[in-house]
Amino acid sequence: MEQLTLLAGARASAPFSHGDKMHTIAIFLVSVCTIVLSGCATTALPKGVASAGYTEVVSVPLGPLRYFYTASMLPGQNAVGTTYLVRCANTERTINLQIADGLTIDAEEACARVDAAAASSESWIPAASNSYRILLVQEGTSAVARARSLGRFATGRTLALVSPVYGDQHRTFANLVDLVAHESVHALGHATKHPRALDERSAYYAGLCAQLQINGFITEEGLPGGPLASGDQAVRYSSQEAYRVRLEIYPLLAGGGIRLGTPPGKLMLHRCQQIRREMNRLR
Repeated sequence: MEQLTLLAGARASAPFSHGDKMHTIAIFLVSVCTIVLSGCATTALPKGVASAGYTEVVSVPLGPLRYFYTASMLPGQNAVGTTYLVRCANTERTINLQIADGLTIDAEEACARVDAAAASSESWIPAASNSYRILLVQEGTSAVARARSLGRFATGRTLALVSPVYGDQHRTFANLVDLVAHESVHALGHATKHPRALDERSAYYAGLCAQLQINGFITEEGLPGGPLASGDQAVRYSSQEAYRVRLEIYPLLAGGGIRLGTPPGKLMLHRCQQIRREMNRLR
């Protein structure tokens, strides 16, 4: 947006052609829309949100362009503190990790799992890849990550996400993989105008299926939670669908989890394939 504003200012000093006028009007409208939408975007954590946090993905078409906004928030009592940046080097997508100082996490492994989760979501809704900015903080930290972008309708998406790091590495990666796959399906759905772009049940399954395929198993702790008594309608809807998916998956839990290669794992993969095929047919 800063670059667009400078371009508009530079063109204002020269005589306008018809194309110049249309370009400047478009920039002006985009700027106004961005300001308005920024004001409407969430700035505080909605009440009733679970400890795993809250993420919203907003996509607004503006002719051939699109305003894309993500906000990801974690509730907690502790401050983020200082962080360091890791630019993932061996991934197919642009992934940047902002990691809080003092965390014990394998950054290279985190990069690989984020990339794999993104690839998994693209098998549900094929589209140009997202880019990712992910803040990793200690469990119990209050944190927010936001990203705004303006670009061509089918591209230019940057997802800003916050994910907690737990004492249990499997739980950390389960949550991270699930979060990336879930929110990526929403973003890819917006980019392709998919009829299920806002469908939470499909997104929850995308997250769980990515957990199984990438991490090898799903624990009860990795399932989505129950309905929340929140004053925020979006939070209520998401939590209701989370509970619906939890009830559908729960019977497959055997011996503490669903493992790849076991009978429950095979049943889960079959369900994943069914829902993924449904998504592909609806494109």
